[in-house]
Amino acid sequence: MPKELILRKSAKITTAFKNRFFPHIKAPKCAFVYLSTQSEVRTLAIINHLIDNGIGVYVPCVDNGAIHPVKYTKGCRLSKGAFKIKEPVKKIKPKTPKCIEMVVVPGIAFDLKGNRVGFGKGFFDMFLKELKPNSIKVALAFEKQIVKAVPSQPHDVRMNYIITEDRIINCGRAK
Repeated sequence: MPKELILRKSAKITTAFKNRFFPHIKAPKCAFVYLSTQSEVRTLAIINHLIDNGIGVYVPCVDNGAIHPVKYTKGCRLSKGAFKIKEPVKKIKPKTPKCIEMVVVPGIAFDLKGNRVGFGKGFFDMFLKELKPNSIKVALAFEKQIVKAVPSQPHDVRMNYIITEDRIINCGRAK
């Protein structure tokens, strides 16, 4: 998609997250949100919204083939890490990933059951398994990324919700 369209649809997704999704869930004390790149749904406005609501925000740092959460603060310095994805220069980690109560994940394709196709490395699935089972798993996606079925395997972690520019999908896994 052209950058202008990505920005316009991302703004709609952000509005849905802030106005229709976030007010109806139990606000987490701690959230994990990906820092968007290239053609992904933009996340900075969502990250800032969470921080403005007193929620601690962590973002991915890929090291030694695994995702590690690191603290994100407004205005923190970022540098390119693994796969040229931005991450905070200062690596402040939580005491335990179990403190993370909500995770916002990217992907390539999703189905209505919450299955997702990631970017092929399995980093997010491995990370999601470290969290409490009842943590809220939210995918941000463009409507064109919603497909009829995504093949899944036992080790895959399904989403609770998918937020697109047109709708909020409860994947039947809401806690």
